[in-house]
Amino acid sequence: MIFHTAARDCLYLNWALPAAGLPPLAPPLVYDMCDSAEGRSVFVSAALFRLEGLHLQTVPLLKLSHPQFSLRLCIRDGDGLPAVLLWRVIIPAWAVPGARLVARQPASAGRFSYPKDATGATGELRWEVRRKRSLAFRAEPGVAAASEGPNLGSWERTVNYFLRRRRGYFYSFGKLRVFEFTPVEVDAVPLRVNVERDGLLPECLEVQGLESWPQLHSAWLCPRQSFVFHLGSVPERALGRSVPAPG
Repeated sequence: MIFHTAARDCLYLNWALPAAGLPPLAPPLVYDMCDSAEGRSVFVSAALFRLEGLHLQTVPLLKLSHPQFSLRLCIRDGDGLPAVLLWRVIIPAWAVPGARLVARQPASAGRFSYPKDATGATGELRWEVRRKRSLAFRAEPGVAAASEGPNLGSWERTVNYFLRRRRGYFYSFGKLRVFEFTPVEVDAVPLRVNVERDGLLPECLEVQGLESWPQLHSAWLCPRQSFVFHLGSVPERALGRSVPAPG
């Protein structure tokens, strides 16, 4: 299946988490690990955005738009390519059946409070995503102070480390599914973020031995990203006997 869509006011929040505490992956996927003074780490990103005009290429007149939260883990696939594992997707309750049945995504229902126009704002803005617990924070333009965790180099190299991953995977109904993005160049505006509540993060991803999530490694806002992505399944022979359950 081929989908077309765009993400407006796409906010990326990135953390470096200890690799030893993360859930095991089914082959052929492995974590994309980085070394730092704290040990081996894996980057995990939360993407918060407004999805616009999502539609199947074969049904161009039926389009959906809604806010979304997704939690992604940085991995490498069976070809050794940098990719992401889509671990959790949160969308409005009305959109969940379609996401699960059509796109086969690991989607669940949540409530959202996003700025109406984050890109055009100059001051501090607030985001919140709520399920049983919430992720709430305020952000404003500017580069945050240096944080602990792996050093990915310059600002451009740091952004590219995350955004150049054009292949994604997720577990669905006992199978590993793959989607590939059409490359699109985007501008990334650095942000300073003040996290108010982060209980949603361990609700979405349990990390063994981690009492609380570390400070953010980096954050930025992309005004708009257009996507064309192809959704398919990885051959079952490539999977291990057990497939991790997201969340």
